[in-house]
Amino acid sequence: MTTNPKFKVCRVTKAGTMVLPAGRLSYPNLFKARAMEGEPEDKAKFSTSIILPPDVDLALAVKWVEDIAKERWGANIGKVRKPFLKHAEKTEDKELAEKFPYLIRCNSGTKPTVVFGNGEPCTIPDEVYPGRWAQISVRAYAWEHKANGRGVSFGLGNVMLLDHDDRIGGGRARVEEEFEFSNDALEGATKNPDSLFN
Repeated sequence: MTTNPKFKVCRVTKAGTMVLPAGRLSYPNLFKARAMEGEPEDKAKFSTSIILPPDVDLALAVKWVEDIAKERWGANIGKVRKPFLKHAEKTEDKELAEKFPYLIRCNSGTKPTVVFGNGEPCTIPDEVYPGRWAQISVRAYAWEHKANGRGVSFGLGNVMLLDHDDRIGGGRARVEEEFEFSNDALEGATKNPDSLFN
């Protein structure tokens, strides 16, 4: 991924959203909304997590979350859940968590616009996969729940795809990475399969 400093910091937009630093997508559902297990289909949402390297600057996002919490509940609010998670607590891949220690989850009831780095729209789901570099825009909102307490979460805005990288979590390999193609590939298909057991 590029070392350009502009991809390492948060940025407030004219629309009042915030663009997070560049990171790698994890569990992206950007083209088709999905409901969580046990929930009805009308609760389906578009979502993604993004994992971030240790050299990003999240100070602006942290202040944004704190300001929203204070605006909602005042200065002495006690414990409030925040959208910043420790990646190591959410994955068994310790090496990946060390390289990308921050995890942020976000979702939305409306479909995000997905674009490439040149601004062209992306309509090909295969271009969006776990591990691809991207930047996402988010909106912060406060919530209160009887069981889960108080918190501030990020709602998913739009997504700009950046560099390709290895897939996270395995997944199916590309066919050209597995097979050698030739017209002789059918030669062995005519052999008696019983010979395998003789």
